[in-house]
Amino acid sequence: MTIFGESAGGSSVGFHLTAYNGRDDKLFRGAAMESGNPVAYGALNTSEWYQPLYDTISSQAGCNSSLNSLKCLRSVPYEILNGIINGTTTASNGAALTKFGPTVDGDLIARYTSLQLADGDFVKVPIISGGRKDFLPA
Repeated sequence: MTIFGESAGGSSVGFHLTAYNGRDDKLFRGAAMESGNPVAYGALNTSEWYQPLYDTISSQAGCNSSLNSLKCLRSVPYEILNGIINGTTTASNGAALTKFGPTVDGDLIARYTSLQLADGDFVKVPIISGGRKDFLPA
């Protein structure tokens, strides 16, 4: 099977190529990425960088004093969480609460994917990689 993705899906395919430091579990025999690749468009942060975002959301949702804040957050109605995440509040690190993205966790994303590519730590399958630009009529 060949995996394919476009835009964020292309990035997802790229992250499949570098997952677990490039471990090949024979899940696919080829990969196609359109307007995406294994190198993140923005900063590839660590879990520690995202903790203030989580803490702010948890606090605003009333879950910060819960013994299991994730379980608490899962019980918060969508409308409330959506309002918190899409509001104007920022985390203590200055980040908007919508800034969650791929995270260097030492496991699925073992390290910066640009370094993995340079070191050859990716699944060795045939790939097609391209980009496209939407052109609007004049």
